[in-house]
Amino acid sequence: MPAPTLKDFLAFEFALETAWKTVLDAVDATLNAQVEFSDGEIKYPLTTLQLRGAKRTTHKHRYNGKDYWDEWSGLFVFGFETVRGENSDQQATMIGSVRTIAQEAPALIDRNVAPWHVFSLFTENSMSRGVDPETRIDRSELAFDARWSIRTDAWDALVV
Repeated sequence: MPAPTLKDFLAFEFALETAWKTVLDAVDATLNAQVEFSDGEIKYPLTTLQLRGAKRTTHKHRYNGKDYWDEWSGLFVFGFETVRGENSDQQATMIGSVRTIAQEAPALIDRNVAPWHVFSLFTENSMSRGVDPETRIDRSELAFDARWSIRTDAWDALVV
């Protein structure tokens, strides 16, 4: 793996969404996990991944005499999409699968899938459901409160 840059550290949305996709694909490929706004072909049922509302905390890391923000909080949202009347009966199982996997988030989102970032908080926040009557797409969202940071030792590998 190439040495990280500050841009790699700060592109945490893509890094963490991709890490979760990797974990979901490995643990339960039937979830058909996709990073929200990815170029993948849409096939239902579908599980989308999106980090929303990232807000930095007050924590900073000193590197080369300069302070950098290195911890954020926000919502990590799993979206579940199915087609009404075709496979919408699979949503409960999909949601249950993600809830089960999320119980092990600290262990599963490790250096292998997220070499520069680590979650310090990952706890369920809310669940919402809805349907688009025109497309007949049922969509549920399971949101988790999340706090993540740049791994302290990752700074040692930084290329400036």
